[in-house]
Amino acid sequence: MPSRSGDEAVMPPVGAAQGFPGARRLMPVDGQAMPVVYDGRHIGNPEALIAGFAHRLGQYLGYTAKEPPPSGVENWSQATEVLAVYLGFGLMFANSAFVFPPGGCSSCGTSVSREGALSQWDYTYALAIFSVLKGVPPRQVCPHLKKSLRGYFQRCVTDVNSRKQLLQHLQGMVDRDDQNLVVDRAQA
Repeated sequence: MPSRSGDEAVMPPVGAAQGFPGARRLMPVDGQAMPVVYDGRHIGNPEALIAGFAHRLGQYLGYTAKEPPPSGVENWSQATEVLAVYLGFGLMFANSAFVFPPGGCSSCGTSVSREGALSQWDYTYALAIFSVLKGVPPRQVCPHLKKSLRGYFQRCVTDVNSRKQLLQHLQGMVDRDDQNLVVDRAQA
């Protein structure tokens, strides 16, 4: 179901977890399917459309968490977008992030892609973290990343790789999550 810019048919929760104070209901009601909301302006821009769907998925999955995001519920939108990057949609977020044209006018030829809670630079750094954690070499990512972000992405990967202690901590979290996923699938 399309939405006009600024309309939200599915309200993002105030809290991040079921039962978390201030959380709004995002789950389907009475077995009804949860509506899929998108900005109709993105129909001609598949990356922006996918990023929008991925953000909604991140909101849904974030709501099912047992605790609020580490950054707190005041950063809900940012946390759910980073979650969507971790789900593998980082290229779509980085490539479709809203870009302000030089001079701030929209008549200069730069088109608006998608408004997000983070900048294209933030998404690119998150994509670098994801790539390093999942062992995806930069040569597989760069051809799909818009040209203006490729050099920055390479620098981000270098920076992420230089943070060995934090990287080991994050990798431990990823390994634990992957292990829990295998156990959950085996029990299903």
